[in-house]
Amino acid sequence: MSTSNEKRLERQKLHSIRKELFLDEIKKKKIANQVFFWLDQSPWKTIGFYYPICEEIDLFPCIKLWSSLDKSRQASLPVIENNTLIFKGWSTQTKMTYGYKGIPEPHGTQEIKPEVILIPCIGYDKSKFRLGYGGGWFDRYLACHRNIKTVGICYERCLLDSIHPQPHDIPMDWIITENQIF
Repeated sequence: MSTSNEKRLERQKLHSIRKELFLDEIKKKKIANQVFFWLDQSPWKTIGFYYPICEEIDLFPCIKLWSSLDKSRQASLPVIENNTLIFKGWSTQTKMTYGYKGIPEPHGTQEIKPEVILIPCIGYDKSKFRLGYGGGWFDRYLACHRNIKTVGICYERCLLDSIHPQPHDIPMDWIITENQIF
């Protein structure tokens, strides 16, 4: 998978797998539960997560529960401003507007620098590199914020031998699937 065309083909294949797996409510719930229990046992108070698109795992219910258990916890969602990814605060009361590519994002909240970010993956490898959509938004953000911890969220079946990482690719600190956290 060394060329962009090979990565594009791999993304298409993995997206088809994810589309099939998205119908499995048990797997989706298992991943969300894994995320909740991992977060609830972690020391972090500020997290970034994502608005689910294209059969990504919906983490809103577990983030709502996680933040409700401790009022000092704060969640945030990505926003594209001036062609740059940032995170803005989110709660159940946050007004949402349509942003980049029609993805809902928080409106009227402050920018937040999360301590840990939950990042959707189309695929991943055992070295914890993730395959995303290829836009590079998360990689560019993380290159400027090296101290932020990262967690890739993916289905177990989307494991690859290698994504053949490029110099700009940044490995995740953890990967959470329906069967494991590593």
